[in-house]
Amino acid sequence: MLSLSLASFMLHCLLMHPVHETISEVQWNEKSSRVEVAIRLDVLDEQWIVRQMAKENSESDAGRLKYLSRRFRVSPLPKPGQDDQAVYRWVGRQAEGSHAWWFFEITPPDQKRPDWLEFKLLFDRHGNYQHRIVFIDEVPKRSVDLNRQKSRAMFQPETATKQKSKATQDE
Repeated sequence: MLSLSLASFMLHCLLMHPVHETISEVQWNEKSSRVEVAIRLDVLDEQWIVRQMAKENSESDAGRLKYLSRRFRVSPLPKPGQDDQAVYRWVGRQAEGSHAWWFFEITPPDQKRPDWLEFKLLFDRHGNYQHRIVFIDEVPKRSVDLNRQKSRAMFQPETATKQKSKATQDE
């Protein structure tokens, strides 16, 4: 009986333990010179972000972009003391059960494929978030796990992506 109670308690703890993670799909769109991003986050995290932006009087889509532009960045970064010249564009939101997908685009200031992206979303809420980034335009698709200690991921060079894609088409 004790082991059944203990097993039940452990299962309850596992189910109630908050999972601090996001999943993002990222791709470079060569035609538009933009990084296209889809982030799946827990609705509780989304509500927390909205509350934070309300403190800055930015609850709308513009507020979401303001939050993202500080925490999801691509190279090249601005020089110290300069504003970020990357342009962020909100595409939309889609509910999916206990999660929400946020869709947005980033146009780098030089309109060239970035070398890397920096992802620091929600670290101001809790320090142990895990972020999985899936580069969906790479062949084969590649995923990278980011956290507070490792917050940057490299894009594959465009030539490598094109070569792999061409090799796949030739098969």
